[in-house]
Amino acid sequence: NKIKTELKNPNKRVFVNETVKALVINLIGEFLNAQSELSNRMIASILEQILINVIRSVKVQNKKEYANVSNYEIFCYHIMDYIDKNVYNVLDLKSLEKVFNYNYTYISDVFSQTTGQTLSNYFKNKRMSVAKTLLKENKMTVEEIASKLNYSSIYSFSKAFKEKYGVSPKNYFKQT
Repeated sequence: NKIKTELKNPNKRVFVNETVKALVINLIGEFLNAQSELSNRMIASILEQILINVIRSVKVQNKKEYANVSNYEIFCYHIMDYIDKNVYNVLDLKSLEKVFNYNYTYISDVFSQTTGQTLSNYFKNKRMSVAKTLLKENKMTVEEIASKLNYSSIYSFSKAFKEKYGVSPKNYFKQT
């Protein structure tokens, strides 16, 4: 009942893992609207998915896997993994401070020194890769893709896309 009353408003919920966030929102919705005998099965299923995702995210890796890998490399892998899984939700890279509990300058410096590329370039390349895939799928307009990837305008998206691939998104869309 406490969860039901305190977290009924989605704006009061705080989650870092977007998959768990979506599952918890579904769980609360199912809990609040439990009207059938299948609701209990749905709630149990969602709880199991949450548990599996939480275990996966905190699972301690076998140290043998990281025998020749530095802590900085592991840290950078976690940064890349987070960006890859949350590319639609990362509004700016400074928000990584809250996720990793480090100052953005530190995160950026470690990433650059460890991977040989800037964090900004990694993020731009990831967004461009996703944009290219979405254009190939032909299910969204260029405007929708720009919005989904959090570009400030279609102009900034088009400029970044053309800079990366040498062709505008609309022309790429036509080619595919």
